[in-house]
Amino acid sequence: MKSLELAVLESRWWLKGNDSVRPMFDALASIFCENTAAYHYEMFASADSMKEVVARLEDTSEARLVYLASHGSELALAGPGKNTISRTVVRNAFSTHRFDGVYFGSCEFMNVKNAQFFLLESEWISPWWFAGFSKSVPWITSTVFDVMFFDIYYNVKRKQRSIEELDLIKKVAKITKEKLKGLCDELGFDVYVMEAIRGPRGQITSQRRKLDGLISGGSWNNY
Repeated sequence: MKSLELAVLESRWWLKGNDSVRPMFDALASIFCENTAAYHYEMFASADSMKEVVARLEDTSEARLVYLASHGSELALAGPGKNTISRTVVRNAFSTHRFDGVYFGSCEFMNVKNAQFFLLESEWISPWWFAGFSKSVPWITSTVFDVMFFDIYYNVKRKQRSIEELDLIKKVAKITKEKLKGLCDELGFDVYVMEAIRGPRGQITSQRRKLDGLISGGSWNNY
């Protein structure tokens, strides 16, 4: 594997200290690609800087996945100070740029209502899946969980290189639930996808307006 095809976008966590998720992803890149630089890393501080980075990723990186790491709440992400990034800004950022999946390393933000807002209530959204936590989570515990999730993801991808993204994330979610169910429940973790519509040869042609929680087993059909 030459690249993780991953962009890690991180906001500063606290006024004091240089805590960062970056060393965790350096380790993942080293293990899977033998190169600690085999992923894209940038920091953001506000809605404008987050939007600018996401818009630039397609031209400057190989990223197919985005990991957004910041403080969060039920309706917004949070940058340093009093900077807030609304879920509308987040949705719009991923409505015009092609990525396979988005993972939020944030408290409370990836709840069912926001999953519906992203996947069901938008005219167009590019990622196949969104993942993250619906509860307030401890920083170290959740960060380690994030890395364990991506470890499962890249192990599956390395063994099945031609697997389609929707099939891949479903398999990853299944393994995550089997191995980490206690933590999934404790942290309120879930992976949300829309049901795929397949053509006569089994190929994915589009997505049906039916939202599935792959960890929780929940299904929320709006239209």
